[in-house]
Amino acid sequence: MDWTQIALIGLGLFVILAIFFKRYLTALIYDYVVDCGLSFADNLLLGAGLIGLDIGDWIAAVLIFIKERKITNGFLAGLVAWEATNFIPFSLIPIVGEGLEIFFNFFPAVFIGRLLFNKFGKAEKQEKKLEKDMGVAERAGIDVSKEKDVLADVKKLINSEDPVDALKEAKKYDKEITQKLINYVNRLMSDTQGVIQNIIRQKPEGSDEVVDTLQEAIIESEQLLSMAKKSLVGEDFETAVGAAINAKKILVASFKQCDEIMRQQGT
Repeated sequence: MDWTQIALIGLGLFVILAIFFKRYLTALIYDYVVDCGLSFADNLLLGAGLIGLDIGDWIAAVLIFIKERKITNGFLAGLVAWEATNFIPFSLIPIVGEGLEIFFNFFPAVFIGRLLFNKFGKAEKQEKKLEKDMGVAERAGIDVSKEKDVLADVKKLINSEDPVDALKEAKKYDKEITQKLINYVNRLMSDTQGVIQNIIRQKPEGSDEVVDTLQEAIIESEQLLSMAKKSLVGEDFETAVGAAINAKKILVASFKQCDEIMRQQGT
């Protein structure tokens, strides 16, 4: 195997890693191209870094802060930006400052910070929750046109390496869709409970078969209403909506069944 083949294999591996680990590859670019590169430029161009000006370090710090506050948080972004300045004013201390500059020029602070504290996981989890809740709401006949646009924006923010803003947007609008679903389920449960109370108050008369049919329907309906309430607490809206809808359907079906029984008994 010659050097050309080795180089091609290495290039291929780099491309694969770049595709699957793009989020961390850009962190290394900020560590070793932006931070380290501009720091060396300070020393090469008029020796600016040697006299404490560190113009390149400050440019790197600003660029890193702008990028990382969208991926981790403002505090950590400020910390890694400070690292890019070699922790000025400590970097101005004779001898100690030179050691700090050499060490932190090669220290992957952005990579480590992003690896440990990035918001991609939380943003993607919130995105999936929003998408799931939207699906439940849409199937229930609730208007989610605004939330669909928001979901598209959230996906774009995540893809453009801005999970912090994506998480904020997803949380904000998921609260709105959550409230819509809660109101919808509560309304269904209230309607069904009202029907049950009316049946109990009226004490319907008829054959044992009719009375038993209604009693069984009430028991089953109340069990489903209890399930819907518990599901709301756990924000399992798919189960809550399904249970609330079925609770009402059972009563409606029992009424039809009772009508059929009485019709047959009357003939």
